[in-house]
Amino acid sequence: MIHIALIGDYNSEVITHQAIPRALNYSSEFLNIDIKYEWFNSENINNNIATLLGKSHGIWVVPASPYRNMNGVINVIKYARKNNIPFISTCGGFQHTVIEFFRNVIGYEMADHIESNSNSEMPVISPLLCSLVEKEGEIF
Repeated sequence: MIHIALIGDYNSEVITHQAIPRALNYSSEFLNIDIKYEWFNSENINNNIATLLGKSHGIWVVPASPYRNMNGVINVIKYARKNNIPFISTCGGFQHTVIEFFRNVIGYEMADHIESNSNSEMPVISPLLCSLVEKEGEIF
C-alpha cells in the first residue's frame, strides 16, 4: 500500500479538491496498487510533522491557497525536501514550494507571497494577471 498525504485546507466546492482523490483512485485501479490518501488541513499542522506524516510515502501540497496556516505548509515542504520524501505541489502548493526554497535554501527569510502579505519586504510570488481559479476549458 502507498499512503499519500494531501496537504491543504479541504473545500468540497473546489474542483481540484474533488479531482485529486478521483485521480488517485483511478491511478490505483489502473496500476493495480493500493493507494490511500489522507487530507491534512493546514491549521492542524504543528511542529511535530514527522509524527503527523510518519506513515506517508509521498506528499502532495494541493491547490487553493492561501492556506490557513502558511507556516505549517512551508514546514511540511521543508520536511519533504530535507527527508527526500516524494513530493508534488500544484498551483498554490507550487507557489509555496518556491517560497520555502527562497527562505530555507537561498536564505531569504523574508520571502513571501504578495497575495497573502501585501506589505512583504521580499515578494517572490506576485498575483496572477489573469486568474485561472476554478476555470475550465482550453488555455491558449
